[in-house]
Amino acid sequence: MRARPVAVVLVGLVALVTACSTGSTQPGGQSKPQPPSAYDLVLRQVHPDGTVDKATALAAFSLAVAALPDVPTPPGPKRLIPSGSAAVAWLLAIWSQLTPAQQQAARQALESGVAPTAFAAPSAQPDPNMACATSDSPDAGPYRQVLDSVLGDIAGHLGRSLRLTVFLQVNTKQLENQPNGKPSVMYTWPCRGTKTADTRNPTGCTIHVNPYAADAAFDDHARRSFLIHEAMHCFLYDRFGIAYDSVAPWLAEGIPTWAQTALNGADPVVTSHWDAYLQLDKTSLFQRTYDAVGYFAQLANSGVDVWHRVDPMTDAFLHGGNNAAWQATGAGDDFVNSWGPGYARGRHPGRHWDITGYGVPGTKPSAVHFDLLNATTAEAAAPVAGVDLVELNLSSDVVTFAADPGTQGLFGAADGSERPITALIGSDLCTRPGGCTCPKGSAGDGTELPALARGLGYLGISGGLRSVRVGVVGTSLDDFCTKPRQSCLVGTWTSVGFDISSGGGAITEHGGAGVVLRIAATGAATVDFSPMQPIVFNAKDAAGTLRYDGTGSGRMTLPPPTVTTGTFGDAHGDFDNIVVTVAISSPIQATVLDHKPLSDILGLAQGLTQGLGGIDSSPLLGPGGFTCSKTSLTITPPPGSQVDGTWTLSRTGP
Repeated sequence: MRARPVAVVLVGLVALVTACSTGSTQPGGQSKPQPPSAYDLVLRQVHPDGTVDKATALAAFSLAVAALPDVPTPPGPKRLIPSGSAAVAWLLAIWSQLTPAQQQAARQALESGVAPTAFAAPSAQPDPNMACATSDSPDAGPYRQVLDSVLGDIAGHLGRSLRLTVFLQVNTKQLENQPNGKPSVMYTWPCRGTKTADTRNPTGCTIHVNPYAADAAFDDHARRSFLIHEAMHCFLYDRFGIAYDSVAPWLAEGIPTWAQTALNGADPVVTSHWDAYLQLDKTSLFQRTYDAVGYFAQLANSGVDVWHRVDPMTDAFLHGGNNAAWQATGAGDDFVNSWGPGYARGRHPGRHWDITGYGVPGTKPSAVHFDLLNATTAEAAAPVAGVDLVELNLSSDVVTFAADPGTQGLFGAADGSERPITALIGSDLCTRPGGCTCPKGSAGDGTELPALARGLGYLGISGGLRSVRVGVVGTSLDDFCTKPRQSCLVGTWTSVGFDISSGGGAITEHGGAGVVLRIAATGAATVDFSPMQPIVFNAKDAAGTLRYDGTGSGRMTLPPPTVTTGTFGDAHGDFDNIVVTVAISSPIQATVLDHKPLSDILGLAQGLTQGLGGIDSSPLLGPGGFTCSKTSLTITPPPGSQVDGTWTLSRTGP
């Protein structure tokens, strides 16, 4: 747990560790997680970007530290709170918004024997209860031996030494107790000499050990874990200075919690964080705090060297926020594919279907169960930077998968096999005993579907930085075979990206994900540009972005079902409602077209837009070429065009 001062020095914090609580046990010895406490429910109010509002900050402080005037008691069961550092940080961030009575109550709650700086009186003997020290307290010896070992271990794993001097203070009185009277164990302050670091970077770090640390409730193993957590805060203050206070909780508290498991295994407090992580409640990683321990454990299990990502992740957050930090984690396809399946906790064979090491308990999350019968559907949905896992009891004759662009994950079938979700999207698969072959004379005459094991399987998904959904449809063989065969163009498609060049490569254009193209069996088509991401263009002397907005419609003659490549031929559309925005970012910054009707743009005889291949009279529905499959659609410019490249789309629905 890390501590933070305000303008007048507020000292002390709620400790990292409190007494462990005992959960109930299910038959077979499996641990049953307790229902969320009042504090757990408050932590769930963390916004997707890792920030909190004033109400959440006040509620968290009132539970973790002390009641505040005019702050209602949050609902939910009251249990020991592992750490109040996040609650204190959030309160200090809104200090100017507190009423005088709330500020006074907070000062009293955080009082640790240090008067405000302006009134600090000299002392003949150093007080170990003071926030910051310049030497160890006399009785810190046993802890110092452990801490020195911990500091060496962390330095070796991070690949850098600690420049801050770390002092240990064994408090002579019990400080920072919980509101319910339960004692705390340890806390840490970033310091400059004997004063807490405020707006300036720290030159030292003081770890406080409360008398309760010697209680029989904790053994030496647990005390080492707590020191690891506190020492990690010192290393991060050392590298990032006071800016570390602004790092999102999933990093600022998740990393130290993971470190204590990586170096010391399980302890009672970490178990409670794991139990929170293993709930399939669609919580984004960016909303997590100490329970982000599970993310870093799974990241490490996927082969990422988390220790050597700690500094890049934190630095990326400080310069680019959550998304930049995510990119810096090194979370590749292997991790994203196995992130959701790991929540199966061994209920399907294979390394992707469990989480191991790092103190993980035996908790098995309750996954939503679907019985997929004929004429029924099932769905899995993962939030941004999150996962989902569902049980699918495949009992229909035919199973069809559809998914949002960017969906990754695995389906583990009843026979123990596994398949990437990307290999299943758009496929019609047979789970019917005896196979699936359409009879003669039917619309699907001669069609024979590939097999997928019937019975209980698991679908685990994630979209990384996207929220994604997977839909699964069960169909009877009779219905499937009597349904007219359709062109591979028919369906709902979402653009993955636009990648073209024009003028012999003088202008390049990339981007444009999110456009939704729907093609009906009649040949009618619609294009919705509202979700579109900008196309970024680069030329020799200029750079900028291009974006369509609005909805267009059109019609085409569909090729036979057996044709998967060709030209749209007579495709034509009505794009009167489409507007275009073009913004230059270099050499100047200017919006040259702001929601300009497409028809007006096409009439321009000159100007920057004349050379942009992305501006077309019938975007996505012009006389270009196509190549389609069950999962992807690629559209190319017509022969003889001055532009070269592709629109790439992914099938996302029927």
